[in-house]
Amino acid sequence: ANGRDWWVLAMKDGSNLIYKVLITPMGIVSITSQSVNMPIPYYGNAGQPCFSPDGNKFAFTSGRVTNPAYYDTRIFAFDRCNGNLDSLGYIVDSSEVGFALSFSSNSRYLYHASAGKIRQADTDASNIIASDTLVATFDGYCYPCPSCCTTFWLMYLAANGKIYITSGAGT
Repeated sequence: ANGRDWWVLAMKDGSNLIYKVLITPMGIVSITSQSVNMPIPYYGNAGQPCFSPDGNKFAFTSGRVTNPAYYDTRIFAFDRCNGNLDSLGYIVDSSEVGFALSFSSNSRYLYHASAGKIRQADTDASNIIASDTLVATFDGYCYPCPSCCTTFWLMYLAANGKIYITSGAGT
């Protein structure tokens, strides 16, 4: 919030604990933790954590590759002054494991992806979970072999305001 210091967050595996590290020009000045008020995440496949471009929201996914597969997307308001997180909710998708997250360039929409679909949630909506909408599905394309399918993998919001998505395999 002061334009100089940085917060680094790290999730403790298999727990609701998030470590918060404050880094200033003098180095690390604070290491604290916060328990978030959500069910204990199913790690084993922790997804891509991300902050919104304005720094006021934070999200991450958790999941497990078991039968049945499970993942959820956890969304928080982030206080840039004190590093505190306040839960805005979580979106459950029990059909397949998800990996990717990216906020839109205006910090309003959160895109979260599993291997087979991309969803969009309006993080400014009064009910974020109800705003969650399917926006893309995997078309089944595999090249050069059947095991090299171009499923959705990771997302990145680039400087040009576009979100780029990598594939888990294939060309």
